Parts: sequence; C-alpha cells; structure tokens
Amino acid sequence: MIISVSHDDRYFQTADQLIRMEYGQIVSQTDDMSKGAGNIQKQIETAENISASDTIEEKNRHFTSKHSSPEFKHKKKGRMEENDRIVGSLNTNKIRQLIFDCILSAIAAPAVVGTIFSATELSHAHLEWRLFAVFIIALTLYLFTFQRFTSTLTRLAEEYIADIRLKVTDRIRHANLYAFEKAGIEKIRTALIYDMKSVSEISNALALTARSFFVFIALLFFMATLSITAFLLTLTIIIMVGGLLVRNQLQIRQIIDQVRYREKNMLNAITDMTEGFKELRLDVRKSNDFFHSSFKRHAAQLRKLKMKFANLFADTCTLMICLWQALFILTALVLPLTKLFSGHTLMTFVGVIVCLPILHFMTTVPRITLSSISIQRLFEFINELSHLEQEEVKPPDDAVMMKFNEIRYEDLSFAYEAEENAPFSVGPLNLIFRPGEIVFVVGGNGSGKSTLMKMLTGLYPASGSVFLNGVEKSLTHCRSLYSTIFYDFHLFDRFYGLKNIDAERVNHLLRVMRLDHKVRFEVDRFSTLDLSTGQRKRLAMLTTIMEDKPIYMFDEWAADQDPEFREYFYTSLLPSFKDQGKTVIAVSHDDRFFHAADRVIRLEYGQLVSHV
Repeated sequence: MIISVSHDDRYFQTADQLIRMEYGQIVSQTDDMSKGAGNIQKQIETAENISASDTIEEKNRHFTSKHSSPEFKHKKKGRMEENDRIVGSLNTNKIRQLIFDCILSAIAAPAVVGTIFSATELSHAHLEWRLFAVFIIALTLYLFTFQRFTSTLTRLAEEYIADIRLKVTDRIRHANLYAFEKAGIEKIRTALIYDMKSVSEISNALALTARSFFVFIALLFFMATLSITAFLLTLTIIIMVGGLLVRNQLQIRQIIDQVRYREKNMLNAITDMTEGFKELRLDVRKSNDFFHSSFKRHAAQLRKLKMKFANLFADTCTLMICLWQALFILTALVLPLTKLFSGHTLMTFVGVIVCLPILHFMTTVPRITLSSISIQRLFEFINELSHLEQEEVKPPDDAVMMKFNEIRYEDLSFAYEAEENAPFSVGPLNLIFRPGEIVFVVGGNGSGKSTLMKMLTGLYPASGSVFLNGVEKSLTHCRSLYSTIFYDFHLFDRFYGLKNIDAERVNHLLRVMRLDHKVRFEVDRFSTLDLSTGQRKRLAMLTTIMEDKPIYMFDEWAADQDPEFREYFYTSLLPSFKDQGKTVIAVSHDDRFFHAADRVIRLEYGQLVSHV
C-alpha cells in the first residue's frame, strides 16, 4: 500500500483513492479521479476580489518613505574604509577615571593595613586618634574607588559590547548576499548571540580582577618597603604557584575546545532524535542502533571531558589555597626563625597577606578562562568582517519608480567560487523586462534559475550592465524596483519600511488569501506566523501586494499551494498584476500554465537555451 500527500492534481488519476481534507476534516473521498478537480474554480471565485481596480484605486507608495527621510540620506561616507574601526573606540575620559580609581585604590589598600598595625605600638592617645582618622579616610577611599571602578568598568564593557554588536550588525546588513552566505549564517548567529552573551556575562569578573590586580601589586610594594628579603621570598612563591596556575588554565582552555566540539556532536545527535522522531518510532531496531551508536557514544565522550574539566577546575582552587597557605607559613613559621624582624613587622606582614585578594582571583580567573574562547572567536569574527565586501546602496528615486518603462540587462553573468571542481556560472545573459508583462523562468534543478533571480535583483555581485529607462545604472540602484518571494524566503511579522498601513486593506487581503481564520492584523503586526509553508507564502504574497513595487519576482511560489490556489495564482492573480502594469518574473515548473506567460525563458546549466 502506498499513501502519498500530493498537491499535483495532474497525476491524481494515478491514485486508486483520493481523500480531500479541509481544516482537519475529510470533505470528500472518491475512487473517481475525473471528479477530483471539478469544483476548483467554484472554490476560488470568492478570491477574485483582487482586481486591478482594487489595487490601483488605493496606491500605496509609502515603501520609499523610510529611504527618502533626511536621517537615511545623511549616511556617513567611506564605509569601505571602516574596517579598522569595526571594534569602535572607548571613552577616553572614562578610561582616565578608571586608571585614577585604580591608583587611589592601590594607595588606600596598604594605608588601611599600615594604620591598623601601626596603632598597636603607639601609646599616645592623640597619635592613635590621628591614625584612626587616617584609617577612616583610607578605608572610605578604598570602598568608594572600589564601587566606582567596578560600576564604571562594567558599564563601559556593556557599552563596548553594545557598540560592537551594532557595528557588526550594520556591517553585515550592508554586505552583498554572496559574501553573507560565504561568511556563514550559523557563525554570524553564534557571534552575535552566544559569544556576545559570554563576553557580557564576565564584565563584572573583569572589573573585579582588574581592580584586584592593582591592589595586589600595591600590597606587594608595601611589603617591599617593610623587608626586601621577605618581599623576594613572597614573590618567589607567587611566581612558582602562578606558573602552575597558568599551566592549569591553558589545559582548561584546551579542554573547553574539545568540550565545544563534543557538545556540537551531541547537539547534532539531539537534532537527529527530534527531527527524526517519526522515523525512529517506526523502527525499534533503528531507534536502538541510533541510541547506542550515536547518542550514548557522544554522551559518554562528553561526560569524560566534563569530568576532566571538573578536576582541572578543582586544581585551580587548590592552587589558590596553596598559595595563601604557603604565604602564611612563610610569615608565621619561616620568617620568625631568621630573627631579622620585629613582632610588629611580622604582624604587618600577616595583615598584608590577609588583605591579598587571592579569593577574588579564585572566583574570577576560571570564569574569564571559560569566556576567553568566546572572546577570541568574537574578535576573529570581527577580523573576518573587515574583509567582507560592502555595498553602498542609495535610496530609491521616487520618480523613476513611478515612471518605470523598462529594465535591460546586457552581458549579465556570475560565477560561484569553487575550491575543487570547476565553478558553476550563469550567463552572460541579455534580458529586457517591461511593465505589464509576465515572464516565466523555467529549467531543471541546478540550471541557475534561483541564481538568476539574485543576479537580476543585485543581491549577487554580477558583472555586466543594466539600463533603467535607457539610462545605465548600477545593479544595487535598481534593487528597490523588486518585491520578491524567494524559495527560502523569510516572513516578518510586520510591514517594515511602510508607513500608514491600511489595516482594512490588509484584512481584506487576508480574507482573499484565506488566512483570516489563522492570522489577524492588529497593532500594526500579524498575530502569528505559525503557519504551513503554503500559508506562509500566501502571507508573503500579501506583503508583496502591500509594498506595491513595479516588479514582482516569485521563485516557485505555487509549488507549496494546493491545486485550488495554484490555479488561482496562474489564472487570476498573475493576470490581475498584469492589468495593474506590474512586471512579473516567476520561476515555475507548471508547464500546464505556461500559456499564462507572455514570455518563457529556459535555462540549462546557467545558459539561456530558449526565449519564447
């Protein structure tokens, strides 16, 4: 038995039984296939409301309002020379304030320790009160600079991250489509979301570590003023333990790289399980084999690395504690044996060691190490963006848009880059399009139809010349003439670039597209985009109609529609666009409806083989 879901009514007669469903209900079940499509025209007669008079009567030319605004026209020049500025610049005054706070904090920390232990040897009350005043001032200064330094550095880091995110996003949106696709959508998403998030989360840790480092250095210098010998012994211990700590952190970085790789494999296994759930549930042997050879294996590898990482993290804490204990042993047991120091000096040494911010390093250094790979990947990505080809697109000319007479392409060609095989190329092609005509682009899979769509719209950096109303223009200049629905289109939940949206017209079009039972247009946005592929394409068609541009381009729009809407598209919708003076360029495989086109362009292996 073969059960097949199909929209292709041309081959309904090959079935022994036809079951038709609407809104989750069986509306017909017949063995006579000749009656299967008899009521198609009746079912779509109510959709005939989209006529030339409807759309011409209410012309909406608001799609250019955004681009013609003074804010948009006042764009900075020299975008191609902005590569070295992608990271942005920090506020100089805030940096000076940070340095000043670090210096004050570094001075205040030894002053607090010194006044505490100096007071133990003084007997005069007025001197003790003087030291108490110094202690209060130093402690207040220390706490004030700590709070201001931490908040300023955190705020500065967040501003810096936000600035990077905006500049990276702005640079990406000005790239041509081919460069964008080569950069990798997943890499862009990871950099803008996950890596940025990781960097943002350690801003507090960076602030605490930076301030603790300056305090640490200041206390060591204070120790040197008490005794060079004790200072050198302390420095030796710090260097020895510090070397082990650096080695430990490098090992952690290596483990993190491996964990990321294994987590990616684990994620792929989870994706296979969720997206292949139906197939796995149908075959228990396939399910068991997948579980043991894929999921379970990746889980075991990831667990092993996680345990190794946990051990290294524990080693980090142990090394920090060992450093502190070694310094206490030095001051409490070793230095007294030399009999070179007074009791007061030894007590001051103990106070300095107690105040060393080792615990701060214990909590922040591992976090910074964990995020260091994200930071590295982020800046590698920013460096890659510096080589991303940019485009300078001017706002559309309203007069040209209103008086579009023809667009002519001469010697239009484009070639993909290929590392191994010969590159696939499309062209050179010579094409002309005029208002009020319907042009079908046909050809087999891989013939270059979708690539041609991207070349015509200037999304791919094709070579050749383009003439708009007889005047040579750049491909990017003509881009705004097109309203497109690509095969891999994206649907937005609102009309970006349009102002003063006619909600009544939108709701009318929702009824025409038979989406009013699924989608509502309220508060200038669609209530949901959770639709089937065919319904999403109909909603995209609604957006195209509202944009009201001179040229409509559809890449196999009817492929995911049911027979009724497929026939409606070819017999009613396209003729209505033609009556409105629109140019329609449509990729199609439906040879039954080729008669609906004024011209048919056939491609094979990127070359024009017929133009009828």
